[in-house]
Amino acid sequence: MTVASAATERTKRLVKLTLSLLSLRFNSSKCKTAAKMAVARIKLLRNKREVVVRQMRRDIALLLQSGQDATARIRVEHVMREQNVLAANEFIELFCELVVARLSIIAKQRECPADLKEGIASLIFAAPRCSEIPELTSLKNIFEKKYGKDFVSAATDLRPSCGVNRQLIDKLSVRTPPGELKLKVLKEIAKEYQVDWDTAESEKELLKPPEELIEGPRTFVSASSLPVKPSIDVSMESNKPATRLSGGGRSDAMHFEDSKAAEAAAESAKKAIAAAESLPRADQINSEDTFSNQLYGGRDYRRHSYHPASAHTDIKFDESDCDEEIEAEEPPVTMPPKRPPPPAPFKQDGSIRVHPKLPDYDELAARFDALNSRSHNPEPT
Repeated sequence: MTVASAATERTKRLVKLTLSLLSLRFNSSKCKTAAKMAVARIKLLRNKREVVVRQMRRDIALLLQSGQDATARIRVEHVMREQNVLAANEFIELFCELVVARLSIIAKQRECPADLKEGIASLIFAAPRCSEIPELTSLKNIFEKKYGKDFVSAATDLRPSCGVNRQLIDKLSVRTPPGELKLKVLKEIAKEYQVDWDTAESEKELLKPPEELIEGPRTFVSASSLPVKPSIDVSMESNKPATRLSGGGRSDAMHFEDSKAAEAAAESAKKAIAAAESLPRADQINSEDTFSNQLYGGRDYRRHSYHPASAHTDIKFDESDCDEEIEAEEPPVTMPPKRPPPPAPFKQDGSIRVHPKLPDYDELAARFDALNSRSHNPEPT
Protein backbone atom coordinates (compact mmCIF):
# COMPACT_ATOMS: atom_id res chain seq x y z
CA MET A 1 0.00 0.00 0.00
CA THR A 2 2.83 2.36 0.76
CA VAL A 3 4.43 1.83 -2.67
CA ALA A 4 1.12 2.47 -4.43
CA SER A 5 0.44 5.64 -2.47
CA ALA A 6 3.92 6.97 -3.18
CA ALA A 7 3.43 6.31 -6.90
CA THR A 8 0.11 8.18 -6.95
CA GLU A 9 1.63 11.19 -5.18
CA ARG A 10 4.49 11.29 -7.66
CA THR A 11 2.02 11.14 -10.56
CA LYS A 12 0.02 14.04 -9.11
CA ARG A 13 3.16 16.14 -8.78
CA LEU A 14 4.12 15.45 -12.39
CA VAL A 15 0.65 16.43 -13.59
CA LYS A 16 0.75 19.68 -11.61
CA LEU A 17 4.21 20.53 -12.94
CA THR A 18 3.10 19.84 -16.51
CA LEU A 19 0.02 22.05 -16.15
CA SER A 20 2.07 24.87 -14.67
CA LEU A 21 4.57 24.67 -17.53
CA LEU A 22 1.77 24.71 -20.07
CA SER A 23 0.14 27.74 -18.45
CA LEU A 24 3.41 29.66 -18.42
CA ARG A 25 4.15 28.72 -22.01
CA PHE A 26 3.67 31.40 -24.66
CA ASN A 27 0.46 30.77 -26.63
CA SER A 28 1.33 31.91 -30.14
CA SER A 29 -2.07 31.13 -31.64
CA LYS A 30 -3.87 33.24 -29.05
CA CYS A 31 -1.44 36.12 -29.60
CA LYS A 32 -1.90 35.96 -33.37
CA THR A 33 -5.70 35.98 -33.05
CA ALA A 34 -5.70 38.98 -30.69
CA ALA A 35 -3.34 40.96 -32.96
CA LYS A 36 -5.43 40.32 -36.08
CA MET A 37 -8.66 41.23 -34.29
CA ALA A 38 -7.05 44.45 -33.09
CA VAL A 39 -6.12 45.37 -36.68
CA ALA A 40 -9.68 44.74 -37.84
CA ARG A 41 -11.15 46.82 -35.03
CA ILE A 42 -8.74 49.71 -35.73
CA LYS A 43 -9.84 49.81 -39.38
CA LEU A 44 -13.48 49.91 -38.34
CA LEU A 45 -12.90 52.71 -35.82
CA ARG A 46 -10.83 54.67 -38.32
CA ASN A 47 -13.73 54.92 -40.76
CA LYS A 48 -16.11 56.20 -38.07
CA ARG A 49 -13.61 58.67 -36.64
CA GLU A 50 -12.73 60.10 -40.05
CA VAL A 51 -16.40 60.92 -40.68
CA VAL A 52 -16.64 62.63 -37.28
CA VAL A 53 -13.45 64.65 -37.87
CA ARG A 54 -14.65 65.75 -41.28
CA GLN A 55 -17.93 67.01 -39.83
CA MET A 56 -16.15 68.82 -37.02
CA ARG A 57 -13.82 70.59 -39.43
CA ARG A 58 -16.84 71.71 -41.46
CA ASP A 59 -18.46 73.12 -38.31
CA ILE A 60 -15.29 75.03 -37.44
CA ALA A 61 -15.22 76.51 -40.95
CA LEU A 62 -18.76 77.77 -40.48
CA LEU A 63 -17.79 79.30 -37.14
CA LEU A 64 -14.85 81.10 -38.74
CA GLN A 65 -17.06 82.36 -41.53
CA SER A 66 -19.64 83.74 -39.05
CA GLY A 67 -16.95 85.46 -36.96
CA GLN A 68 -17.17 83.20 -33.88
CA ASP A 69 -13.43 82.85 -33.45
CA ALA A 70 -13.56 82.17 -29.70
CA THR A 71 -15.79 79.11 -30.14
CA ALA A 72 -13.66 77.89 -33.05
CA ARG A 73 -10.50 78.10 -30.93
CA ILE A 74 -12.13 75.87 -28.32
CA ARG A 75 -13.50 73.28 -30.74
CA VAL A 76 -10.27 72.98 -32.67
CA GLU A 77 -8.72 71.25 -29.64
CA HIS A 78 -11.22 68.40 -29.97
CA VAL A 79 -10.43 68.08 -33.66
CA MET A 80 -6.72 67.88 -32.93
CA ARG A 81 -7.32 65.23 -30.25
CA GLU A 82 -9.30 63.08 -32.66
CA GLN A 83 -6.59 63.44 -35.29
CA ASN A 84 -3.97 62.38 -32.75
CA VAL A 85 -6.00 59.27 -31.91
CA LEU A 86 -6.19 58.44 -35.62
CA ALA A 87 -2.41 58.73 -35.93
CA ALA A 88 -1.89 56.62 -32.79
CA ASN A 89 -4.18 53.91 -34.17
CA GLU A 90 -2.04 53.78 -37.30
CA PHE A 91 1.06 53.15 -35.17
CA ILE A 92 -0.76 50.43 -33.21
CA GLU A 93 -1.90 48.77 -36.43
CA LEU A 94 1.67 48.66 -37.75
CA PHE A 95 2.99 47.18 -34.51
CA CYS A 96 0.27 44.49 -34.47
CA GLU A 97 1.15 43.48 -38.02
CA LEU A 98 4.83 43.35 -37.01
CA VAL A 99 4.03 41.02 -34.10
CA VAL A 100 2.04 38.70 -36.38
CA ALA A 101 4.90 38.62 -38.90
CA ARG A 102 7.57 37.90 -36.25
CA LEU A 103 5.49 35.56 -34.12
CA SER A 104 7.76 32.55 -34.69
CA ILE A 105 10.81 34.48 -33.44
CA ILE A 106 8.89 35.63 -30.36
CA ALA A 107 7.86 32.02 -29.56
CA LYS A 108 11.41 30.61 -29.89
CA GLN A 109 13.35 33.23 -27.91
CA ARG A 110 12.90 33.52 -24.18
CA GLU A 111 13.87 37.18 -23.97
CA CYS A 112 12.32 39.97 -26.02
CA PRO A 113 14.20 40.51 -29.31
CA ALA A 114 15.86 43.92 -29.66
CA ASP A 115 14.19 44.71 -33.00
CA LEU A 116 10.72 43.86 -31.58
CA LYS A 117 11.09 45.60 -28.23
CA GLU A 118 9.73 48.92 -29.53
CA GLY A 119 6.61 47.33 -31.04
CA ILE A 120 5.79 45.08 -28.08
CA ALA A 121 6.45 47.85 -25.52
CA SER A 122 4.30 50.30 -27.52
CA LEU A 123 1.38 47.85 -27.59
CA ILE A 124 1.68 47.35 -23.82
CA PHE A 125 1.82 51.15 -23.31
CA ALA A 126 -1.29 51.73 -25.47
CA ALA A 127 -3.41 49.01 -23.82
CA PRO A 128 -4.68 51.05 -20.81
CA ARG A 129 -4.91 54.27 -22.88
CA CYS A 130 -7.00 52.87 -25.75
CA SER A 131 -10.02 51.36 -24.01
CA GLU A 132 -11.93 51.11 -27.28
CA ILE A 133 -9.52 48.38 -28.45
CA PRO A 134 -9.92 45.57 -25.85
CA GLU A 135 -7.66 43.23 -27.82
CA LEU A 136 -4.67 45.25 -26.63
CA THR A 137 -5.42 44.17 -23.07
CA SER A 138 -5.29 40.52 -24.16
CA LEU A 139 -1.93 41.12 -25.84
CA LYS A 140 -0.65 42.79 -22.70
CA ASN A 141 -1.59 39.77 -20.56
CA ILE A 142 0.05 37.41 -23.06
CA PHE A 143 3.31 39.37 -23.06
CA GLU A 144 3.19 39.62 -19.27
CA LYS A 145 3.24 35.82 -19.02
CA LYS A 146 6.04 35.69 -21.58
CA TYR A 147 8.39 38.41 -20.31
CA GLY A 148 7.27 39.04 -16.72
CA LYS A 149 5.63 41.86 -14.78
CA ASP A 150 8.72 44.05 -14.67
CA PHE A 151 8.83 44.36 -18.45
CA VAL A 152 5.13 45.29 -18.60
CA SER A 153 5.30 47.80 -15.73
CA ALA A 154 8.38 49.47 -17.27
CA ALA A 155 6.48 50.02 -20.54
CA THR A 156 3.28 51.18 -18.82
CA ASP A 157 5.04 53.66 -16.51
CA LEU A 158 7.47 54.90 -19.20
CA ARG A 159 10.58 54.03 -17.26
CA PRO A 160 14.03 54.69 -18.75
CA SER A 161 14.99 52.39 -21.62
CA CYS A 162 11.45 51.01 -21.82
CA GLY A 163 11.50 51.18 -25.64
CA VAL A 164 8.08 52.83 -26.24
CA ASN A 165 7.76 54.82 -29.48
CA ARG A 166 8.14 58.57 -28.89
CA GLN A 167 5.57 59.60 -31.48
CA LEU A 168 3.00 57.25 -29.95
CA ILE A 169 3.61 58.85 -26.56
CA ASP A 170 2.99 62.33 -28.01
CA LYS A 171 -0.17 61.26 -29.85
CA LEU A 172 -1.70 59.64 -26.76
CA SER A 173 -0.74 62.53 -24.49
CA VAL A 174 -3.53 64.49 -22.77
CA ARG A 175 -1.66 67.79 -22.65
CA THR A 176 -3.21 70.92 -24.14
CA PRO A 177 -1.82 71.63 -27.63
CA PRO A 178 0.24 74.83 -28.00
CA GLY A 179 -1.22 77.96 -29.52
CA GLU A 180 0.96 77.83 -32.64
CA LEU A 181 -0.39 74.39 -33.51
CA LYS A 182 -3.98 75.53 -32.96
CA LEU A 183 -3.45 78.50 -35.27
CA LYS A 184 -1.91 76.24 -37.91
CA VAL A 185 -4.90 73.87 -37.88
CA LEU A 186 -7.36 76.79 -38.05
CA LYS A 187 -5.55 78.19 -41.07
CA GLU A 188 -5.63 74.76 -42.74
CA ILE A 189 -9.39 74.49 -42.16
CA ALA A 190 -10.00 78.01 -43.50
CA LYS A 191 -7.90 77.25 -46.58
CA GLU A 192 -9.59 73.89 -47.15
CA TYR A 193 -13.11 75.34 -47.12
CA GLN A 194 -12.06 78.67 -48.75
CA VAL A 195 -13.14 80.86 -45.87
CA ASP A 196 -12.10 84.53 -45.87
CA TRP A 197 -10.96 84.68 -42.27
CA ASP A 198 -9.15 87.50 -40.47
CA THR A 199 -6.45 85.89 -38.33
CA ALA A 200 -5.47 89.04 -36.40
CA GLU A 201 -7.64 88.35 -33.34
CA SER A 202 -6.74 84.65 -33.15
CA GLU A 203 -3.04 85.36 -33.58
CA LYS A 204 -3.18 87.91 -30.78
CA GLU A 205 -5.00 85.45 -28.52
CA LEU A 206 -3.05 82.29 -29.31
CA LEU A 207 0.45 83.71 -29.67
CA LYS A 208 0.49 85.85 -26.55
CA PRO A 209 3.02 84.83 -23.87
CA PRO A 210 1.71 82.88 -20.91
CA GLU A 211 0.62 84.91 -17.93
CA GLU A 212 3.11 85.21 -15.14
CA LEU A 213 2.10 83.62 -11.87
CA ILE A 214 1.62 85.85 -8.87
CA GLU A 215 4.51 85.04 -6.60
CA GLY A 216 5.53 86.62 -3.35
CA PRO A 217 9.03 87.67 -2.33
CA ARG A 218 11.51 84.85 -2.28
CA THR A 219 13.73 86.51 0.36
CA PHE A 220 12.49 87.28 3.84
CA VAL A 221 13.52 90.48 5.60
CA SER A 222 13.30 91.01 9.34
CA ALA A 223 10.80 93.55 10.58
CA SER A 224 13.43 95.55 12.46
CA SER A 225 15.23 96.40 9.21
CA LEU A 226 12.17 97.91 7.54
CA PRO A 227 11.77 101.74 7.68
CA VAL A 228 9.04 102.97 9.99
CA LYS A 229 7.18 106.22 9.18
CA PRO A 230 5.31 108.06 11.94
CA SER A 231 1.62 108.36 11.07
CA ILE A 232 -0.93 110.57 12.81
CA ASP A 233 -4.40 109.18 13.17
CA VAL A 234 -6.80 112.09 12.82
CA SER A 235 -9.83 110.04 13.74
CA MET A 236 -8.29 109.05 17.07
CA GLU A 237 -7.59 112.67 17.90
CA SER A 238 -11.13 113.76 17.05
CA ASN A 239 -12.59 111.08 19.34
CA LYS A 240 -10.54 111.95 22.43
CA PRO A 241 -12.57 111.98 25.66
CA ALA A 242 -13.42 115.27 27.30
CA THR A 243 -11.35 116.40 30.28
CA ARG A 244 -13.11 117.33 33.49
CA LEU A 245 -11.50 120.21 35.40
CA SER A 246 -12.44 120.83 39.00
CA GLY A 247 -13.22 124.37 40.07
CA GLY A 248 -14.21 125.61 43.52
CA GLY A 249 -14.14 122.18 45.05
CA ARG A 250 -17.90 121.50 44.35
CA SER A 251 -18.81 122.35 40.76
CA ASP A 252 -17.11 120.79 37.77
CA ALA A 253 -16.78 122.50 34.38
CA MET A 254 -16.70 120.43 31.19
CA HIS A 255 -14.16 121.56 28.60
CA PHE A 256 -13.75 119.90 25.19
CA GLU A 257 -10.45 119.81 23.51
CA ASP A 258 -11.86 119.96 20.01
CA SER A 259 -14.72 121.80 18.34
CA LYS A 260 -15.93 118.59 16.66
CA ALA A 261 -16.42 116.93 20.03
CA ALA A 262 -18.42 119.97 21.20
CA GLU A 263 -20.68 119.77 18.16
CA ALA A 264 -21.26 116.06 18.79
CA ALA A 265 -22.20 116.78 22.41
CA ALA A 266 -24.65 119.48 21.31
CA GLU A 267 -26.34 117.13 18.85
CA SER A 268 -26.70 114.42 21.52
CA ALA A 269 -28.28 117.01 23.88
CA LYS A 270 -30.80 118.01 21.20
CA LYS A 271 -31.73 114.38 20.68
CA ALA A 272 -32.25 113.91 24.43
CA ILE A 273 -34.56 116.97 24.57
CA ALA A 274 -36.58 115.71 21.61
CA ALA A 275 -36.96 112.28 23.26
CA ALA A 276 -38.15 113.92 26.50
CA GLU A 277 -40.73 115.99 24.63
CA SER A 278 -42.11 112.87 22.92
CA LEU A 279 -43.00 111.27 26.30
CA PRO A 280 -46.67 111.57 27.52
CA ARG A 281 -47.30 114.52 29.83
CA ALA A 282 -49.10 114.56 33.18
CA ASP A 283 -52.28 116.15 31.82
CA GLN A 284 -52.58 113.38 29.23
CA ILE A 285 -52.24 110.74 31.95
CA ASN A 286 -54.94 112.50 34.02
CA SER A 287 -57.28 112.62 31.02
CA GLU A 288 -56.80 108.90 30.51
CA ASP A 289 -57.64 108.26 34.18
CA THR A 290 -60.83 110.33 33.97
CA PHE A 291 -61.88 108.45 30.83
CA SER A 292 -61.41 105.14 32.63
CA ASN A 293 -63.53 106.43 35.55
CA GLN A 294 -66.32 107.36 33.18
CA LEU A 295 -66.10 103.97 31.46
CA TYR A 296 -66.57 101.96 34.67
CA GLY A 297 -69.39 104.03 36.13
CA GLY A 298 -67.37 106.39 38.29
CA ARG A 299 -65.53 103.62 40.11
CA ASP A 300 -61.79 103.88 40.48
CA TYR A 301 -59.98 100.70 39.29
CA ARG A 302 -56.25 100.67 39.71
CA ARG A 303 -54.03 98.94 37.22
CA HIS A 304 -52.58 95.54 38.05
CA SER A 305 -48.93 96.52 37.79
CA TYR A 306 -46.21 95.67 40.19
CA HIS A 307 -44.14 98.61 41.43
CA PRO A 308 -41.17 97.58 43.54
CA ALA A 309 -40.65 99.44 46.75
CA SER A 310 -38.09 102.17 46.84
CA ALA A 311 -34.69 101.39 48.22
CA HIS A 312 -34.95 104.25 50.79
CA THR A 313 -38.30 103.26 52.39
CA ASP A 314 -38.79 101.05 55.43
CA ILE A 315 -42.51 100.32 54.90
CA LYS A 316 -43.42 96.65 54.52
CA PHE A 317 -46.59 95.53 52.75
CA ASP A 318 -48.69 92.49 53.55
CA GLU A 319 -49.49 90.78 50.26
CA SER A 320 -51.22 87.73 51.72
CA ASP A 321 -54.68 88.76 50.50
CA CYS A 322 -53.46 90.28 47.24
CA ASP A 323 -55.27 87.72 45.06
CA GLU A 324 -58.59 88.34 46.83
CA GLU A 325 -58.31 92.09 46.31
CA ILE A 326 -57.54 91.62 42.61
CA GLU A 327 -60.57 89.37 42.17
CA ALA A 328 -62.78 91.87 44.03
CA GLU A 329 -61.53 94.77 41.94
CA GLU A 330 -62.29 93.16 38.59
CA PRO A 331 -65.02 95.04 36.68
CA PRO A 332 -68.48 93.41 36.57
CA VAL A 333 -69.39 91.35 33.58
CA THR A 334 -72.26 92.87 31.61
CA MET A 335 -74.84 90.39 30.33
CA PRO A 336 -76.71 90.96 27.07
CA PRO A 337 -80.26 92.37 27.47
CA LYS A 338 -83.21 90.00 27.39
CA ARG A 339 -85.26 90.56 24.28
CA PRO A 340 -88.56 88.88 23.30
CA PRO A 341 -88.40 86.33 20.51
CA PRO A 342 -89.27 87.64 17.06
CA PRO A 343 -92.90 87.15 16.00
CA ALA A 344 -93.76 84.37 13.61
CA PRO A 345 -94.35 85.46 10.01
CA PHE A 346 -97.95 85.67 8.83
CA LYS A 347 -99.38 85.24 5.41
CA GLN A 348 -101.33 87.94 3.67
CA ASP A 349 -104.68 86.24 4.48
CA GLY A 350 -103.82 86.11 8.23
CA SER A 351 -103.09 82.35 8.51
CA ILE A 352 -99.84 81.07 9.99
CA ARG A 353 -97.35 79.64 7.52
CA VAL A 354 -96.69 75.92 7.98
CA HIS A 355 -94.01 73.96 6.23
CA PRO A 356 -95.57 71.48 3.78
CA LYS A 357 -93.56 68.54 5.14
CA LEU A 358 -94.61 69.09 8.80
CA PRO A 359 -97.70 67.15 10.12
CA ASP A 360 -100.93 68.81 11.23
CA TYR A 361 -100.63 69.33 15.01
CA ASP A 362 -104.43 69.64 15.55
CA GLU A 363 -105.05 66.30 13.91
CA LEU A 364 -102.31 64.67 16.02
CA ALA A 365 -103.80 66.12 19.21
CA ALA A 366 -107.25 64.74 18.31
CA ARG A 367 -105.80 61.29 17.77
CA PHE A 368 -103.99 61.34 21.13
CA ASP A 369 -107.25 62.36 22.87
CA ALA A 370 -109.11 59.52 21.19
CA LEU A 371 -106.49 57.00 22.26
CA ASN A 372 -106.59 58.27 25.86
CA SER A 373 -110.38 58.03 25.99
CA ARG A 374 -110.23 54.47 24.69
CA SER A 375 -107.71 53.48 27.31
CA HIS A 376 -109.85 54.92 30.15
CA ASN A 377 -113.19 53.58 28.79
CA PRO A 378 -112.56 50.14 27.30
CA GLU A 379 -115.25 48.73 25.02
CA PRO A 380 -117.52 45.97 26.51
CA THR A 381 -116.84 42.57 25.14
